[in-house]
Amino acid sequence: MNHDVFISFSSVDIDVAKKVCEYLEQSDEVKCWIAFRDIVPSANYAEQLVEAIESSKLLLLILSDKSNRSPQVSREIERASSKAIPILPFKIEDVALSKSMEYFISSHHWLNAFELDVENYLPVLLDAVRSSLKKASAKPDSIIHRPKPFVKPAKKLSAQKNTILAAGLGLAAVAAAFIYLQPEKQPTMEPADITPPVTSVEKITTVQADELSSVDALVKELAQRYKDGDVPQNKTTDGWTSSKPLSIAFLDISGTGVSDAQQDFILNQTAEGLRQTQRYSIVEREIIDKLLDELNLSTSALADPATALKLGKILSVNLIVTGSMAIQEDEWLVNLRFIETETTEVKCSVSVLAQEGGPDKVVSELSKGINDKLRMEYPLQGKITSVSEKSAAMNIGQLSGVRQGMMFELLQDENLVVDNATVNSVEPHQSQIALMNKEASVASGMLVREKVREE
Repeated sequence: MNHDVFISFSSVDIDVAKKVCEYLEQSDEVKCWIAFRDIVPSANYAEQLVEAIESSKLLLLILSDKSNRSPQVSREIERASSKAIPILPFKIEDVALSKSMEYFISSHHWLNAFELDVENYLPVLLDAVRSSLKKASAKPDSIIHRPKPFVKPAKKLSAQKNTILAAGLGLAAVAAAFIYLQPEKQPTMEPADITPPVTSVEKITTVQADELSSVDALVKELAQRYKDGDVPQNKTTDGWTSSKPLSIAFLDISGTGVSDAQQDFILNQTAEGLRQTQRYSIVEREIIDKLLDELNLSTSALADPATALKLGKILSVNLIVTGSMAIQEDEWLVNLRFIETETTEVKCSVSVLAQEGGPDKVVSELSKGINDKLRMEYPLQGKITSVSEKSAAMNIGQLSGVRQGMMFELLQDENLVVDNATVNSVEPHQSQIALMNKEASVASGMLVREKVREE
């Protein structure tokens, strides 16, 4: 990720967060990461948050009553602290810190920005962000013009008293400029003492509703795009390479004789099985449900193909899934259709008839059927990046779903097969393949495509 500042905020404060982000970025000096804009709905939510925080140089906290009490915001602060990432609180409401916040930011400088409109404090905030990113050691007076929002923390009580006494009239100026005085002692913040933060294995489905501040902000942004007809365009690297997993949203799945719990179990377990192949990313059902609520749409509205397709495009997915699920006595019947959002074409259909084994059997057969069909429709594709005597490297790897032992075809003009190769080692973004035909003419830039046999 290419950004400098991670903006942490409550969804209640999304308007302030947007203003802050826009102001910082219009300087052309600061690049921000903010959930409502930068989260990819089809990818794992918690994983994206962790990666975004860890790749930041600074965490900017929009501190309000809501974010002060938000467990999700607190976890973001914990993660930044555990990675020694500086935290800059931007206090937009005059609130006493919660116990959690007090532990992590009571010793930090912050900008009090609640007595005037937020816009009045943005130039000062930009200066503070610049200073933090440059890791400047200068005193605040040499960096920030009045009003001065920061005070250099005192290391000892006696030093602080001497500074205040020597300052004289400076104390009045500090008070007039809304400066927050730092506590006398600073808490120790060693990573080993910090409660483990959110990790990539924690799914959005396990997060309580009152913790979903960033998810709520994302949903509001998606809903606004839906209303405005602002459909994002799918971006590809070169029109050929499978640079990222195929993204899927399960939308309108009707049920006959099937309880909500049974349907949720089957769809969730099937989605998890697809995720584990690393060939596919699945939009979390909670995001879809919240988006429908935000738009005042019932699930029955998804039966309208135009509505389902529009939602799929807003969610930036490659495929939407519609279909039905029914049970009669011990016989399960599931029919699913996979519709490509870019072309509106039905790419494939998957049907499962399970007469024994119950939901577990349905999940097993459904996962296999979907994977087999989608591999036929969307084989992994890449390009040769280097060639040696008996092997070559290609520009796709584990994160695209490549596995050791897979077979690939080397192509000319997308159709003419000139050689076959077997994957013998895999890295996250590239793979090594063993060439079979020593006489074949293989060169950098040649196309490769997964060799898939139709079952």
